[in-house]
Amino acid sequence: MSFINSQVILPHMGRNIGVCGINCDEYEAYLLTRNADMDGLEALAKKWSEGRRILMGRDVLCCGCTSPGGPLFEFSEECEVRTCAYERGYARCSECDDFPCLKLATIYEKYPGAKENLERLRE
Repeated sequence: MSFINSQVILPHMGRNIGVCGINCDEYEAYLLTRNADMDGLEALAKKWSEGRRILMGRDVLCCGCTSPGGPLFEFSEECEVRTCAYERGYARCSECDDFPCLKLATIYEKYPGAKENLERLRE
């Protein structure tokens, strides 16, 4: 099994940046998918299943939420931030006049660099 990285690479940053600003090149599900590491994806699914619904390795496959054709993480379609940006016609939150907003607060707690990534995109 192999996957093609179809996510947008931002030349001025040299990184794959998701809708919310997460650097996908540092995101475990993305890296395991890119490397076609099904054992790693199964282990990650088990870890992420704790206290939630049971996930399988295929549920955590992720080519990045901005990927036009690859598999998306199971919850990408449910992501409030991604839905909000796309409904407003934006590829990333950095394009929005309401940036930064409260919808991003939880993401920033877990991934502090996400806000910095989006702020650089606004420059």
